[in-house]
Amino acid sequence: KPPRETPRDRDQYNFTDPDSHIMKMADGAFAQAYNVQVAVDRTRQIIVATTVTAQSADAPHLPTMVAAIQEHEDAVPRRLTADAGYFSETNVQVLHAAHIQAWIPPDKRKHSQPIPSAPRGRIPKHLSTKDRMRRTLQTKVGRSVYRMHKAIAEPVLGQIKAARGFRQFLLRGLRKVGGEWTLVATVHNICKLFHVKARVRRVLAMG
Repeated sequence: KPPRETPRDRDQYNFTDPDSHIMKMADGAFAQAYNVQVAVDRTRQIIVATTVTAQSADAPHLPTMVAAIQEHEDAVPRRLTADAGYFSETNVQVLHAAHIQAWIPPDKRKHSQPIPSAPRGRIPKHLSTKDRMRRTLQTKVGRSVYRMHKAIAEPVLGQIKAARGFRQFLLRGLRKVGGEWTLVATVHNICKLFHVKARVRRVLAMG
């Protein structure tokens, strides 16, 4: 049967883990869950910042993640790409204040939708934040930059869920779940660093 559009009344509360919330999944079904956020380095797929919340919307988490990136990284990244769910005028302003270029589509686009032609000429001054972002992402540079987005964060989550089999939290409560996710992210980073070290060793040996 197709999933319900709304949760049932008896699904509104979880007695074993009241910190978690009912969230709509990618397939349209509802599940008692937490929302995991990760910021991933483009070159090595290292997780540089992460958090877990019980809030389903993604956009409110971006300022917190930007602050975490600034705290953990020695240098501020030049740009940040994110899914359409992270777009808001506030988030664009937060990234601008941090001197980080924002590449976040304001609209969700299906793969079957045709890509608009690249605009020409200077950006009109009267454009809103949304329209300016749309225009930026339609340029050749914007398409090239955002095309790499799906190859940065998505493989990391795929490796954690599919390759390592981590698909649900074993602990209960936001604080414990946060610790569990930090451990999962740390294991991912150790695996990535191990492979990087192996490649460096091979290069040095050949030199």
